[in-house]
Amino acid sequence: PDYIDCPDAPAFTGVSPATVPVVDAFVRIAQRATGFRANRIGIVGYSRGGGAALLWAARMHRPNRITSIAGMVTGQLAFGDLTPEEIGTSVVAEARGIRGPVLLLHDRGDSIVPISQSADLAAALAGRGRRLATHWYDDCGGRACNHDWIFDARWRADVLDRATSWTLRQVA
Repeated sequence: PDYIDCPDAPAFTGVSPATVPVVDAFVRIAQRATGFRANRIGIVGYSRGGGAALLWAARMHRPNRITSIAGMVTGQLAFGDLTPEEIGTSVVAEARGIRGPVLLLHDRGDSIVPISQSADLAAALAGRGRRLATHWYDDCGGRACNHDWIFDARWRADVLDRATSWTLRQVA
């Protein structure tokens, strides 16, 4: 199969209020396992994972460093279905609650989660004076591409290097 079944995993709720305690539990486990304070723990999320980490940061007002790769942050998809919990949830509308630095990586041609979502969040964070870094990729060559652009070997290494090096600098 294309996935590994995990029967003990929490139910999938996407980018929604129901996800916030799940992300919080993971962060608390990481804190206990490492002994690090919250501002020394970075979270890297892709698509709904990036949106869920950002929603958690906004709702919990925690100083964690968040990297969102093609993050879904407006409660909208250009293609595909939202979970019932996701309808009406917008990280952009709650950006004022994000306290820690944020890195946004997105491809301009992403046809599933349009780059406008990351651009809108970047504007909201910049308007509040938050520490923000962005990188917009043009690797789809100006054409629409599938949301899985980061898995293409041509730019996967760059995405991972940017996310890793930025996160490590932030938590140092």
